[in-house]
Amino acid sequence: MNRYTYRRISAFLIDMFLVVLVATLFSGIKYMNPLMDNYEEAYSEYSTLYKESSSDLLKSTSFNEITKFSKKMGKAIYKLDLATSLTNVYYLIFYFLYFVVFAYFTDGQTIGKKMFKLRVVGNDGKKVKFSSLILRGLVNGSTLFMGVNIMIIMELLCLLLPQNEIYIYATAGIGVISYIIEITALVLLFTKSHRSLDDYVGKTKVVDEVNYV
Repeated sequence: MNRYTYRRISAFLIDMFLVVLVATLFSGIKYMNPLMDNYEEAYSEYSTLYKESSSDLLKSTSFNEITKFSKKMGKAIYKLDLATSLTNVYYLIFYFLYFVVFAYFTDGQTIGKKMFKLRVVGNDGKKVKFSSLILRGLVNGSTLFMGVNIMIIMELLCLLLPQNEIYIYATAGIGVISYIIEITALVLLFTKSHRSLDDYVGKTKVVDEVNYV
């Protein structure tokens, strides 16, 4: 791993940690998160049902058993995701305030990027556009923290789906796509251009102000 890639990943981890920390603390305030009390009940129900249903599934992996398992778990997972939905909403709000609004007014620098002397600019080398930062933000994120942002938005929209096996299949598919986006972004970062997926989508590049690249 060259110095640029190491510093860029490090800056990203620092920035994501800050955003997730603020969002978590904010959503932990009871009057700001009326769904907080529902989490323990939803998690307990999910854990109990998972243990019972998974043991039945191990005994028989027939299509009927899989369908039955999906129906049972679909409602439990829906209830758990609904209980944590405001945490995801707050995360998205703080992410875009930080990575888009804050970065725009600091000429493409977040705290992490400033620490490692990196800056987001347009493909032409000029100041990054506000719209470009929004596009970058949609395909940014990591399951190490909350997930890829556009997939989090999709998961929130999935809460409008019926509370049955359709929901569990939809969220499972979203999870797979999220991993594909992450892997693609990481692989691209190691190519000769050192441009990640968010750079291509937002038509930007991250310049190294100490000229390691």
